[in-house]
Amino acid sequence: MLQYFEVTRDAPWFPQVKALYESAFPANERQHPDTRIVVDIEVEEDSKDAEELERRNRRRDFYQRNGFDSSPVDYVWQGEHYRLLSAGGIVTEKEFRDFWKEILKDIPGAKYP
Repeated sequence: MLQYFEVTRDAPWFPQVKALYESAFPANERQHPDTRIVVDIEVEEDSKDAEELERRNRRRDFYQRNGFDSSPVDYVWQGEHYRLLSAGGIVTEKEFRDFWKEILKDIPGAKYP
């Protein structure tokens, strides 16, 4: 499980990472056709300015170009509003909550989003 991954456009190795990332989705789908990939993105509506809105729209568009669809799950974590996107099938609210309960079950006081 990959919990967090971000690449900034101004990184010198951005083109190589972007190409690798884009090729990983189709490869995963071929090798694991019954597996879903889930990502969360910060919702566009909460952008603080035009630059942030553009960045969030690019991120959403990237995932949609690579086969991700909107999921019915939105959540707030640490004051930020997120939306789930998934490839290989939709993730339900219950599946999302069950995932976090399982991940955090052995951490005293941990709260899932």
